Amino acid sequence: MVTVSPLALHTPTRVKWTALQEKSISREYPFTDLADESPDQFVVRTYLQFLWLPESIMPLTLLIPSIRRVSSSRHPSELEHENTHAHALHTLIQPLLLSVRTSASKYHTELPQILADNGGAGELEETMMWFALNYEKSSEDEDEERWRNQWLERLERREVQIQILLYFLKLSLPGPQTPLPPVTIPAPATTTSFPTSTSTHSRKRKSKPKIVIPSTTERLESFMDKLSTWQLLSSMDAGAPTSPGNRSGDRELERDWMQAFCEDVVEPQ
Repeated sequence: MVTVSPLALHTPTRVKWTALQEKSISREYPFTDLADESPDQFVVRTYLQFLWLPESIMPLTLLIPSIRRVSSSRHPSELEHENTHAHALHTLIQPLLLSVRTSASKYHTELPQILADNGGAGELEETMMWFALNYEKSSEDEDEERWRNQWLERLERREVQIQILLYFLKLSLPGPQTPLPPVTIPAPATTTSFPTSTSTHSRKRKSKPKIVIPSTTERLESFMDKLSTWQLLSSMDAGAPTSPGNRSGDRELERDWMQAFCEDVVEPQ
């Protein structure tokens, strides 16, 4: 049986809200009724909250500890064989795991299309997106389209960070590793030439698509490579690197957001 460890809040005295305070409560938040929340719903909600809400209230350092609240309660006779069973989180985080390709498509194709159409299929993540967008603040003189593009770029960086943490979590879970679902790779059309006495005719021949089972480690490395690419491009945009004589200054001022993520979030966990 899979359960979520409850959080106990010590509230010795109850504070009664006034009618005005009750009216000011936002009813737009997608997650309000949590009484009957299942473990898989809890994992999805945790992922969406850490992705779409600001770092100030949902710091990434708490993402993995929050997801690890999900545990499998086993019979005492099964505890000695615990390492032979796959951890429940393998199944629960599976719908959240993306590839670099699907992540890029999400923020460069799918979400921009939903924004352009002013609505999509009404899925849970779309609802969370509109909630976050409505509470984002932009200056009145700023171009709306340019601001939204920058907003999606920031969220894509956040997504990559979360995917790295999720893949690290998957690799660190006790018990046997479960494989990722197979992926179909469409094969490119190949051109075959058929020579004749007068000319050479070419005909395109489609080869069969390839079905592969991606490696968890390779997926993780691909997201780390994307992070490194962003870091390289960021350093090129910033101009020449700091001279060795100036590197004795405050190291916190020299770190970019990618270095801070690796040192402050990934390494401690």
